[in-house]
Amino acid sequence: MSSPLDSLIEEVDEDLRRDRAVALFRRYGAYLIALALGIIIAVAAVIVWRQYKSEREMTRSTTYAAALDAINRGNSEEASQLLGQVTAAGGASSGYGVLARLQDGALKAKGGDAAGATAIYDGIAADSGVDPLFRDLARILSALTSFDTADPAQLAGRLQPLAEGNGPWRFSAKEISAHLALKAGDTARAKTLFAQIADDPRAPEEARSRAAAMASTLGS
Repeated sequence: MSSPLDSLIEEVDEDLRRDRAVALFRRYGAYLIALALGIIIAVAAVIVWRQYKSEREMTRSTTYAAALDAINRGNSEEASQLLGQVTAAGGASSGYGVLARLQDGALKAKGGDAAGATAIYDGIAADSGVDPLFRDLARILSALTSFDTADPAQLAGRLQPLAEGNGPWRFSAKEISAHLALKAGDTARAKTLFAQIADDPRAPEEARSRAAAMASTLGS
């Protein structure tokens, strides 16, 4: 039978492992956002090509490209104005409109306006006119930007359908869910989720590596 001192040491040790795991998420969280935004740019060509059929779309294409250039130059104010023009020109639910909204949310997140970014992502997730791929991506981004302020159980509930489904974002949803479990103090569930990711050959290599690191940090 373990003594009270042994129990105290175990509890402190678990708290320390949890703190180290949370610190890792602070680093990985930024990576996940960057990864998601990289995917946005990668799939943009596919989405917009389908809509590249009119002069209006050609104009929006030019404006969107100008907004990306402003982002690359670090001019967030100009970029936000241009993204607003893209959204207003042809509807917020169309290909370019959604891309512009996602990029605007990213600008707000980068500028420290997590609440503003979350509101944009939640709006996209609730927009039935948006392609399901981007609605699900918006849920992922919303969870990341509201991670520090929202209720962990509520966020986990919103991500559960994605984490348990077969969509392209399922591993991101499961990874964030693991961190939410950790934040809520449910270390056992966090370990289980990290182990599922680390052991799944279908998961992206980067996700498996992060999950293995987290599982190692938390201990067996």
